[in-house]
Amino acid sequence: ITLVPSDSGTHVLAEVETNWRLGSTEPIVAQLDSNFRVVRVLMDGKPNTRISRTMYARGAGDVYVPHEKLAGDSLTTRIRYHGFPQGGLRAGPNRFGVRTLVAEAATVDASLWLPVPEPALRTVSVAFHVQADSGGRAIANGVLVRVDTLAYGHSTWHYRLDQPIPLSAVAAAAGPYTTATLPQQACTPACAPVSVWTWLGDSAFAVRGPFNRAAGMMEFFTRLLGPLPYPSLAHVEAAIPVAVVSGASVIFYAESSLGDRTLNEAVVARETARQWLRPGAPDSAAEYLATLWQSSAEGKATKPPDLTPVRDFLRSP
Repeated sequence: ITLVPSDSGTHVLAEVETNWRLGSTEPIVAQLDSNFRVVRVLMDGKPNTRISRTMYARGAGDVYVPHEKLAGDSLTTRIRYHGFPQGGLRAGPNRFGVRTLVAEAATVDASLWLPVPEPALRTVSVAFHVQADSGGRAIANGVLVRVDTLAYGHSTWHYRLDQPIPLSAVAAAAGPYTTATLPQQACTPACAPVSVWTWLGDSAFAVRGPFNRAAGMMEFFTRLLGPLPYPSLAHVEAAIPVAVVSGASVIFYAESSLGDRTLNEAVVARETARQWLRPGAPDSAAEYLATLWQSSAEGKATKPPDLTPVRDFLRSP
């Protein structure tokens, strides 16, 4: 997934490469909001030339790509498109007036900004290539592979997560982030690193306030539930219309909750715990685990925590 926000306005250019396993000889169908204009479609990495050109059709909310392969064959498409997203993908100023980008599929239908198969996939492995403004940084699912500096002062941040995750857990952001990597705890098994990404004006409050014990939360849940399912965890401030959005290895917190200093440890503990839960687990399961951490942190726990109420919702019961 490549995301390139414009230097002004809400326009976004995107390109998504998808690897398909064909179920029939029928055309591939990818759902994509009709608000986007498809610029080109490439197949199996072949460029469009006068001799070889990938044909496609743009329907009302769909992209149709015919092919000559058989059921069971593999095929790769690369769909390039641009437009003004209607949800899930937002490019625009944060509350300080500085441009940011945020992309998530937890609160909206992913087809509002991604060309997704029909029917939608249950899980995906994802690689992100996110362009940030000059001096900005980007965060996405998985591990940072590299950063490319572009000629006009921008940069592209490359992330990759090979582990399959729910499509709803796909997440990325870019902006003028100040980052802090919290001291890693001495865990057995080893704790995943925890980082905090905020706007400069909120960084002191974030690190001294709601995220002050975020590394301790990682240590507690690792000891209780096993290793984090992902290589790291990033707590990220973002210009989102809801309070919290949890992606795989990335958690977004509304900038308003940091701006008015209402974000608290209880929310951070709940969302941290959610990283160990299966997709669709109820909020009560995450809240229960957060309560166990709170009791331990305050020295109130006198016996081993009881996981019976949440065992069915854990990734590794």
